[in-house]
Amino acid sequence: MDNYKEFWQNIIQKIEDLKKLDPKCKIIASAKHYHQYQRLPAVSANTIITFEKENKVNLPESYRTYLQYYGAGGAGPADYISSFFSDALRSNIVTASTYPSHVEAITNCYFLSEDEEHPINKLHGLLSLGHSGLGNNYLVINGKEHGLVWYWDNDYTLCNNGPFDQWYSEWVDKALLYVKSYHNYNKISQNMKFSEIKAIMGTKYKINNLEDKLSFHILTFEHLPDASIRILPDYDINKENFTIIDIHEPRGGGL
Repeated sequence: MDNYKEFWQNIIQKIEDLKKLDPKCKIIASAKHYHQYQRLPAVSANTIITFEKENKVNLPESYRTYLQYYGAGGAGPADYISSFFSDALRSNIVTASTYPSHVEAITNCYFLSEDEEHPINKLHGLLSLGHSGLGNNYLVINGKEHGLVWYWDNDYTLCNNGPFDQWYSEWVDKALLYVKSYHNYNKISQNMKFSEIKAIMGTKYKINNLEDKLSFHILTFEHLPDASIRILPDYDINKENFTIIDIHEPRGGGL
């Protein structure tokens, strides 16, 4: 328990760092329905125990300690983490686990055929953690997948995103790298040498040639996948022969 307390305290500090780096919420969580780096108040141990008794479930320790030390919801992967007290979060809780056998041991992603009935509405023992793009994230609180986060795209894919604490930690670290890279990227100007750009970004890069017929190539950077710089195809990085056509701004938004 103490290890989890320290873990969530570190997460809170990282969220505070994100707020400082993105005070107007323009880079991540910019829309009104996103979390905007806010946290809901923490949940008492007695409230959690009552919830577990009423629903005959045992919450994963990583999620239970999240509620106690971090909060009832708020900032998190994609749009937000649903409030522990919301009806939507509790909509799939029942006393028994009834997972279809073909989704009991998802190691990566399970793809349904078009004639299969979607199993998500039959999967009981789930907490709906919130929206993510065109789908939803669920925390499994019953059965063999207890403690794991599943992503369901509302179509034909069900993916295992790993344990709750790992899933959350990976998101906040990715968000910090994205925001820092975003600020660095905005320092780039069209007349810079490649060595200057590389020093500013301080991260891996890739030049996509795409097709030989194109009159430009595309320079992209790790941690900032939605930003790109178009360059003329006759570049020679080693000799600093490098002409920028234009710089495409990163879109920001949810992660």
